[in-house]
Amino acid sequence: MKNFFTVVALAMVFVAVSCNRGDEKSYWADEAHWHKSFNPIDTNFVDVFYVTSTDILDEVDSTGNRQYRAVLTDDEIKALAGENNYINKHIFNDSLNFFAPYYHQATMYTLVGTPLQCSDSVMTEVGAEVCEAFDYYMANKNGGRRFILAGFSQGANIVKILLKHLTDEQYSRLVAAYVMGFGINATDLECKYIVPAESADGQGVTVCYNSVSDTSNIWGYVQDTSVVCINPITWTTTSTPVEFEYDGQKITASVDTVNKVVVVKGFTETSPLGFNAPWPEGNLHHYEIMFYAGQVGNNARHRAYQ
Repeated sequence: MKNFFTVVALAMVFVAVSCNRGDEKSYWADEAHWHKSFNPIDTNFVDVFYVTSTDILDEVDSTGNRQYRAVLTDDEIKALAGENNYINKHIFNDSLNFFAPYYHQATMYTLVGTPLQCSDSVMTEVGAEVCEAFDYYMANKNGGRRFILAGFSQGANIVKILLKHLTDEQYSRLVAAYVMGFGINATDLECKYIVPAESADGQGVTVCYNSVSDTSNIWGYVQDTSVVCINPITWTTTSTPVEFEYDGQKITASVDTVNKVVVVKGFTETSPLGFNAPWPEGNLHHYEIMFYAGQVGNNARHRAYQ
């Protein structure tokens, strides 16, 4: 499954209609708008609320005008489902309930191909929609259980929005939040619910990491202002390198404590994307989930049931 992002990328389509949801409660009450987990819900398990990354490149209407958000056609749902299936199967699987809304995400073009103010405006709308989905989940699906928030890339950015959206009571049941492939800046830390993880233990903490082959390859859009980073292999914030294996390659990971990124050495890229990535060559954004899938899953279960 290591090439799932390539499969998702090739599934991206170019269509456009309005993403008007109508009544939010009735919209999210439709199970077609939620990913179907591999396993039935077990009331004894901790939940995971997962937000997908950017799986849609672009949207255009019949006259060629760009649309800024996904439409959620059947093909687009398949693209989002591909990521959700991987995350559900390889990370948040045994002993965890998995929930993921099919939201009208911002397209790749919107995030990196438009003026910043346009991108920010769209992300505000997208974040509000996912907050609506989360509110519906809490009222109708969660059943008072403890839960984990998790997301990759655009999804990780939205997890930060969800953390700022929590109530005190909800935060009291938060096991941890996994902000994977997006930075946490100083302004984010003003939120009392964003508490950086500094070890493999702890409740109510936020795990954050971004990977590069060298600090010269930092992708400013997601990493430039980050002040938080943990090594998802050792679960420490120190610069001590550790060896791990991925795709038959023995590579090392260490935290650059100045730039707050995980520096991965000795890795030869093996999963071509199928489109021109917006991040610099040598940036390892594409591998954030695949590198550390086992470690993140084990850590989530450890925090959930320690």
